[in-house]
Amino acid sequence: MLDGGKFDYPRYSGPNGALAKKLGVAGSYSPAVMPEIAYSHLPPGRYTLICMLANNNHTPTGVEAKQTIVVR
Repeated sequence: MLDGGKFDYPRYSGPNGALAKKLGVAGSYSPAVMPEIAYSHLPPGRYTLICMLANNNHTPTGVEAKQTIVVR
């Protein structure tokens, strides 16, 4: 999820955001079926990206990693 899900929509997270919309979780997080995700159209600023490991039913396992990124 990027900034609490604020950018987890198709416009910003592409196919992952489209999957989020289909699953009804758009705006919460972007599920990934591959070990990567790309965000685009982000305005300049500082963001917090949280990567969470989830079960097949999308419930969190409690394992996560955080990274701050800056878009200029």
